[in-house]
Amino acid sequence: MAGPGCMLMFNRAAKDDATPRMRAGVAVNTGHSLAYQHVIEPSAGYQAKLEAELNPENGRRLSASLIAQILNLGSTSDPDIPAASQLAMAILKTIEAFQISREREPGPEHAPLDVLPLALRSPDADERAHEVCQRIAEHARALWQRMINERSGIPITHDTYLKILQLREPYFSFDFWILDEYQDTTPVVDELVNQQEGQKLYIGDPYQAIYSWRGAINALAGPIDRGLPVHYLTDSFRYNHQIAGMATLILRALGEPVPVRGQPRNFIHRRADDNHTIICRTNLSILVRAGELIVRGSPVFVDGGIPKSTYQRIESALALFQGRPNDVRISTLRQMGSWTAFVDYARGLGERADDMMNLIALVEQYQSQLPVLIDTLKRRLPYRNPRKPGQTTLITAHRSKGRQFAHVELDPDIGLPGDLMIKIQNQAPLQPKERESLHLLYVALTRAELSLELPKRIKENLKLLHGWFNRGTDTAETFTAKTTIPLPKAHAQTAQRARTEAFIRAHRRTD
Repeated sequence: MAGPGCMLMFNRAAKDDATPRMRAGVAVNTGHSLAYQHVIEPSAGYQAKLEAELNPENGRRLSASLIAQILNLGSTSDPDIPAASQLAMAILKTIEAFQISREREPGPEHAPLDVLPLALRSPDADERAHEVCQRIAEHARALWQRMINERSGIPITHDTYLKILQLREPYFSFDFWILDEYQDTTPVVDELVNQQEGQKLYIGDPYQAIYSWRGAINALAGPIDRGLPVHYLTDSFRYNHQIAGMATLILRALGEPVPVRGQPRNFIHRRADDNHTIICRTNLSILVRAGELIVRGSPVFVDGGIPKSTYQRIESALALFQGRPNDVRISTLRQMGSWTAFVDYARGLGERADDMMNLIALVEQYQSQLPVLIDTLKRRLPYRNPRKPGQTTLITAHRSKGRQFAHVELDPDIGLPGDLMIKIQNQAPLQPKERESLHLLYVALTRAELSLELPKRIKENLKLLHGWFNRGTDTAETFTAKTTIPLPKAHAQTAQRARTEAFIRAHRRTD
């Protein structure tokens, strides 16, 4: 591919990783960074409207309470939604859904059902619910016009300027586009790409689609349906044949007959002073692991930081535990009414309530000392990666996608629940969220380059999958790549050191 090109990455972490590896003339962007360059940078008005999103201390971000003020909502604004706050939240969620869609204006299809009153969510209330969604969409259209007005004081979000770029239908003079992780692309980005000319290379793995909860779609399906040629990349440069064997079991559980293949090298032993990465499913698990490491005095870094919402959830749970209902700011916890009811509800969900049970365990373990732990984490977790010897880096599986790490440990929260394993055993149809749980384990498992540590729960998952999906013809060669890729120099030195130490341990005299 000659001439200028654009490589479009899913997120900033993948963009930063790919930038130094691209030749001159290939611009590496995310959809948001491309939109920022062409919408925000040329406009002082939009820069001012985005300021609160970048620096919350410098203004008010777009929120339900602000929308209620902007649109002058009250108890009589909608006959079916008497609470102005609930109507404002419905409008906000509608705007959020519209901004990642390919449509040109907010419509009733963008109003999520979960923002409607419970009485309107039943199937027999469909007609009435549609009427309510139409009214919500009218409010959303009025708000949208004020949001895109550069001279208004209405704040915008990062998704706003991406949507503005798509609606402008810009032309970019790139000879080619490399579209990475296209199985997890929002419709707005897919529409922007479809507007462009030039050769397009779509790269993705439908079994790594893990962002449907953020409105992403498998946009690979469109080009494939149009008859574009498909080439399978089954050999990995990152992981070894042992990980390839585990990953193939997950793929077979998903119905994929073609195995993946890894490099012909074995795992190496991780030393105590080797940096390693722990991959978790949830931010709550990351917070718990970070607290444990800080208490032990171990160097730790949280890639991407711990969101404010995670701290707020813990603080609300503590308030519920201590009988302070007015301080419970998370609505799902407030609706529980009491700590006992919350615990009973979580226990009733079984393995599906792993995250809730982690929250319960955290609150009951630390109790009144929990604010001290939170304050310690906020003060002592570094903002930038210090890259200290023996450092543990914590990262969510979602954020880890597209990246690789020398030594990886998986948190138990990535493991598959028992009821899902039963469905897999019985070859029952899986719900989209259940398939995505398998995708997430597949993604996390395949991040490791040199070593991989698995908790008991995931080992048990893999043991069962091996019993169900291992083929009698499987050998080490089945999962070994035909193309051998040398380890990067830094990793090669680590591997050589590990082999030397293993040899010394094996031949050390004991007399």
